[in-house]
Amino acid sequence: MLSGKLATLLIIAVGVLEYTQILPHYALPTGLTGLYRQGVYLLLATTTLTLTLFLVAYLTTSIAARLRERDRELVESMRLSLAKSEELQMANERLQAIDSERTRFMVLVTHELRAPVSTIYSCLELALSGYASPEKAREVLTRAQSRATEMLNFIADLLSLNRIRGQAAPPETVPLVQLEGLLQDVLSLVRVEAERKEIFLGANVAPDLPPVRALPEQMKLVWTNLLSNAIKYTPEYGIVQVSLSQDGENLVGTVRDTGIGIAADDLPRVFGEFYRAGNARLVSPIGTGVGLSIVRRVLENWGGKIWVESEPGLGTKFTFVLPRAEPGGRGIG
Repeated sequence: MLSGKLATLLIIAVGVLEYTQILPHYALPTGLTGLYRQGVYLLLATTTLTLTLFLVAYLTTSIAARLRERDRELVESMRLSLAKSEELQMANERLQAIDSERTRFMVLVTHELRAPVSTIYSCLELALSGYASPEKAREVLTRAQSRATEMLNFIADLLSLNRIRGQAAPPETVPLVQLEGLLQDVLSLVRVEAERKEIFLGANVAPDLPPVRALPEQMKLVWTNLLSNAIKYTPEYGIVQVSLSQDGENLVGTVRDTGIGIAADDLPRVFGEFYRAGNARLVSPIGTGVGLSIVRRVLENWGGKIWVESEPGLGTKFTFVLPRAEPGGRGIG
């Protein structure tokens, strides 16, 4: 529009200067030589040229604005397309990771189940063949029963792990849990095994602890797995000490033992599914390797975390934290 205004001013200026004979007029060879001195003609010509220039400028500006708008739309469309492409790529990567995880899970489960099933089949085949004496048959059937119990425990751990995997973030309707009450329940269960091995099992619980928001049966799994492992891998006459206290906005639980410890190479993997350290397999060949992964998932589901400190031969210390619940609500446990 600015160029149209400038052109119009120039035309008017030239017409006025020629009309006043300040500028000489050079007429085209059309025979119309005196029109530049007629005011009506100059007014009509100037008006026509001005309107034409403004029309051209308007059309040019409109087309340019529409082209710029189209360019912006194309840029925005490309941006959205790139964003969608990135989302699809991320979704595809997640699906591939899920598929890989499912495949790995199936391979591990199959591997863990194959050995006890093979043992049970061999024992039953030997017992039913008729070649074994009654005493031998009873021995192999007892072994088959032991392996069947191992399989049932493994399946129970798998079911617990699957339920915990599907647990969403804690809704506000989840009741509040007193961790010290659940700890006392679990201590009464594991104390029998500790006394059998003459292990000192001590507990240090701070008074007036606030509740946490979590499912009580899942928190029992945390205490049960940590304490059972500590007792299992601590030699006779050892010590297992559990504590529960508050540190700011968090509750802090620890389970310390004087057991076999964990090698430095195994520490980063102890919370992995189906993983068992080499020295743990030597001490107790029977085990699913799922317990600590259950503990980690439970705590992470409810906003907590867990870590481990250990040295081979000197014992292990597991520490976890959970955020305390907001005041109010009903407590259980």
